[in-house]
Amino acid sequence: MRTTVNLDEDIIQSAKALAERYNKTLGQVLSELARKGLQKRKTQLGTRNGIPILNPSSVDTTPLTIDEVNELRDSE
Repeated sequence: MRTTVNLDEDIIQSAKALAERYNKTLGQVLSELARKGLQKRKTQLGTRNGIPILNPSSVDTTPLTIDEVNELRDSE
């Protein structure tokens, strides 16, 4: 889709450099960067003591049991 947006010059230059490096168009690079940024916002709720807090519904895993945590801790 074609649209017009105003971007800061440093963003344009960085995206152009990535496009050239990976042999992609500027639009492809900007779309990928936007998707990554939006996906991060959906999965990360914030931070606590510098550690990211993830949204459990966005992570495709099952929670560990206390026995699994203890086993992993003791194996090192």
